[in-house]
Amino acid sequence: MVFALLLAASLPSAAAHHPADAAVLASVLAEFNQRAHTPLPTLTGPQLLDLAAGDVVSVVHRRADGQYLVVGLGRSDAPKEAVWLAKMDPHYRSDVAVEEALRIDRHAETWYHRIDLPAPFPDRHWVIDVWDRPELAAQTRGTMWERPWQLRPDGLAEARARAADGRLGSVSPASMDAAVATPVNEGALAFLDLPGGGSLFSYAVVTATGGGIPDRLVAEFMRAKMAGKIEAVVERSQEEVPHHYTAAHPTLRGGDGQRLAHFP
Repeated sequence: MVFALLLAASLPSAAAHHPADAAVLASVLAEFNQRAHTPLPTLTGPQLLDLAAGDVVSVVHRRADGQYLVVGLGRSDAPKEAVWLAKMDPHYRSDVAVEEALRIDRHAETWYHRIDLPAPFPDRHWVIDVWDRPELAAQTRGTMWERPWQLRPDGLAEARARAADGRLGSVSPASMDAAVATPVNEGALAFLDLPGGGSLFSYAVVTATGGGIPDRLVAEFMRAKMAGKIEAVVERSQEEVPHHYTAAHPTLRGGDGQRLAHFP
């Protein structure tokens, strides 16, 4: 769920700024941060204007603990449910080289991830707990969903035991032994309704790759990749999801734990 995020060509032109919309965005983000598991940095006036105009905004924020929080935000004309599907539908969701589930419950999951790095760097791998926050949906009258994750300290040992028994998909003990564990990996996805229609999508992550690669360099690399990933999710939410998630598709749950209605 890391190394992993917004806008399609059908969105309003970035050439025109919309100050009134910027104020609305600031209000929505402030309300979200009051209840967020992973609060987002306060955007500057120019950043809010860019976001209102249809640009993706990505920032690197150094937290009080010294870790670098990388955040990308963007708008979609589609409702948050479509953006959720564009990111979470199993047909779309993987953005790492290897992704295998250790457990999946209704509101919580545990995943093994491995990312391929170019030589001479060894691959990186990690295990994270991921969960939904239906309580946030209830507190905000269904307008806000958040999906946080955090590193599971004992996860790699459990994953290796499963790999040794052949119970972790394509993952083998040898492939795990050749990878380096990431010491930090946490963050959250947020899907927020906007007054008047459309939605706001954010991806926030704190990570360290270990192995001597500076954290600031990793953060800047991830920030540089944010726009393309977010654009892909938003474009999919507007162009693909309404035709993909129809009656023939298995029903999926949203960030509030409820089953999502199919598009007609």
